[in-house]
Amino acid sequence: MVARNIFFGKLLFLLVVLLAISSVSLTQAKTASPLQVNITSVGYTDLDDDGLADDIFVTFTVDGLKESGATKIEIYLDITLPSGTLHKSLFYVVSNVEKLHLYIHAFNTATESGWYRLDLATVKYGDTVPVVAESSVIFDPPTGAGNGDPLYKIGTA
Repeated sequence: MVARNIFFGKLLFLLVVLLAISSVSLTQAKTASPLQVNITSVGYTDLDDDGLADDIFVTFTVDGLKESGATKIEIYLDITLPSGTLHKSLFYVVSNVEKLHLYIHAFNTATESGWYRLDLATVKYGDTVPVVAESSVIFDPPTGAGNGDPLYKIGTA
């Protein structure tokens, strides 16, 4: 009889712990960040008219920006070449709209054949603590070699 009571006591304790853990997970899911960054297209072409299709372009949206007044965001772009070479860049944008449609042109960066990884992260500063959103894509530009150092251009899409 004592062993049976101990068994049911342990079972009840286990159920209470599992319920507590599952409620924590649900609470975390409900408090997700309203900031979103979505890559809408990525590719390569000859953007700088040097005769080589070695320039990468990415278009994306940043949503959930407006709090009150102007909002400052940082945009981090990492392009990893097949060899492991990493091109990092940082852009600062100040906006007073809810959603931005942007593009970035990375000139002279598609210089190797193979799979490229593009990581895009945004950090929003405003009335609250900084909020981060991220998006990534893997793509395969053609074989070829470019010339010159990487150069970037950002603008509204």
